[in-house]
This record gives sequence, structure tokens and C-alpha cells, in this order.
Amino acid sequence: LETRDKYFKLDMLQVRGWFDGNPMASSANSMQFSDFIMYDKDGKIDVDPNKCTNPGGHSPGNEGIKDGVDGNRDSKFIDLRFGDNNNGGSTVIIAVEGEARKLHKYELFTANDARSRDPKKWRLSGGQSADGPWTEITVVEDAPDQDERKASMGVFHPCMQPICTRNITVTRTDDQTAGWGMSPRILCEGSVQMNIGPSIEPLKTLSTARFPLSADGKDLCPKIVNKDNW
Repeated sequence: LETRDKYFKLDMLQVRGWFDGNPMASSANSMQFSDFIMYDKDGKIDVDPNKCTNPGGHSPGNEGIKDGVDGNRDSKFIDLRFGDNNNGGSTVIIAVEGEARKLHKYELFTANDARSRDPKKWRLSGGQSADGPWTEITVVEDAPDQDERKASMGVFHPCMQPICTRNITVTRTDDQTAGWGMSPRILCEGSVQMNIGPSIEPLKTLSTARFPLSADGKDLCPKIVNKDNW
């Protein structure tokens, strides 16, 4: 029996930081995003903005949680009480419109300014009531940085957990002998970005790359990448 949830709880645990050179700090000690969209197998999950809340948070009148689930990237939600990455946090409760739904994927969008406020680490849970109890769905430990404003941070899948750690070998197949550098983007169901770095060797191996797996353990990323003229 597949689980369907009427409410979803988004615990924002860390932000991108590096405000004024401090990796733990964000501008105005805040966290923000312009839009949060959830999907089931049939498409977008409608939410009830009037039942969405930010317990313990504080927002300006026109930048509340309603403005973070309205489908409009020109508006945003900001929590001015996030704090910092050492002891801060922000919780958002998202209410589904109508019947409970089974989450298949979701998407988060950056706001209009202040990159230091972008979410970096979060936990998503589901439940039948705004008061819980909650069942953890997924934890994103290190979301990809997105420099563009009002832009997608990626599509995230519950099946991206757990992750495995394994080697990936990138093979250089051209015949040049000069030094080279590359930043390959290896696409999975979401995306994983790695900087391999400059080298003149035919092989370059990353030993600590983290790759998402499907729920049944199937690899969603390649183990070997061949690319000419990087």
C-alpha cells in the first residue's frame, strides 16, 4: 500500500552561507526561496496556501510562506528568524489541496537576491496532520549551488536516497599532451556536479563521488565517462 500524505514538512537545516566571508552566515540571518513545487505521477500537486505555515518563523507581510508556494518566481518566501548554520533552522508546513497525494518528485527555486540565503541542506517529511506525526521522506545534505536568481535548484526525487560512495573513472580519449581541465556535469535523475581538475594523465579517478541510487539500488549514474577534447 503506497503512502499518501496530506501535509508535508520541510525542515531547512542549512543555507548556502558565506555572507561577508562567513560560511555559517546568511544575509540578515535569513533563509529564502521563490517557489516550492511538488509532483505526483500525474503532475503538479496543488497546495492550499491558506493552510501553509512557518512555525516560529517571521516574514514581511508580502513575503510569507504563501508567496513561496504560489507558482510565481517573482514573489518569494523569506524567514527572517533562520539564524545561522551552527544553530539555526526554519520549518515550513505545506498543506495539500484536496485528497492526500503520493510524492514522486519536487523542485525548489532560488529567490531574487542574496545567494547566501539559498537552502543547502534540508529534510522533507510527510504526514496526515499539520501536527504530525511525521515520516521522513528524504534528506538533502548538500544541494547543488545555483548562482542564477529565480532559477531551479534541481528536481529532487525521494528515490535519490540512499546514496552510495564509489569511484568514477574519467578516460581521456584524445591524443593531446598539453594540460587540460574539466568540470563534467554527470546527469542522474537529479544532477551531481564534480570538478575533476587539471591533468595530463589519461585517467583521472574520483574516489569520493556520491551518486544517487534508485529505491531498489539501481545506479542512476554512469561509472565510466569517455569524453574527447576536454
